[in-house]
Amino acid sequence: MQIKRKRARVCVYILLIVLILGIFFLVYRQSRAKTIVSNSNNNRSSLAVALSKQTNLDMQTQSLYSEKINTLNKNLIKDHFIGAYVGVRNNDILFSHGFGSINAANSNNFRFDSRLYVGNFQDVLDTTMLIALYNQNKVKLSEKVTDILPEFSADSSLTIYDLIVSNFSVYVNKNNLTPTAKSFSKGKHSSSIQANRLLREIVMEKVMHQNYEKLL
Repeated sequence: MQIKRKRARVCVYILLIVLILGIFFLVYRQSRAKTIVSNSNNNRSSLAVALSKQTNLDMQTQSLYSEKINTLNKNLIKDHFIGAYVGVRNNDILFSHGFGSINAANSNNFRFDSRLYVGNFQDVLDTTMLIALYNQNKVKLSEKVTDILPEFSADSSLTIYDLIVSNFSVYVNKNNLTPTAKSFSKGKHSSSIQANRLLREIVMEKVMHQNYEKLL
């Protein structure tokens, strides 16, 4: 009988020890997880603080990158790049530079706190390609779309400038999978969809005598 009691006590002691160790392990894990999250938040906030304090671009904190950055900037200027970049490592800002204006209307330069409206990337790409054709003297801003596409009858006053600034709206039948210049209309119907992007692409194909995919 005494032996059974002793065994029972030993089992109880063992269970208590296991329970205490288990509680200790759980508390340790929770504490460790909070520490990791706290460090992660601190890292993110330190970068955010750095960005908020350093509002102007065109900075460089390490001379190690100076030669490469100067070469990069020269190439970007040569290619008429408009935009900005920021080099970050371990939540430290190493270098940055801006090109052109965030707003052409008031000539505001790029800053860390500048806000950009990011629309459809394909529209931005097509507009950039049209501007490139203008810079290469392949089209004129005042040139009418009908001069390039005589069969285009949706809007006889539409110009290359209108295509660039999106000052127009044309439509095609949504069931027409391979529309041509004749397919466009100015009015919207229940069976039509907007096709501004498609018109830009057809114009560029006609000017360059290449498929749109090859122009990209």
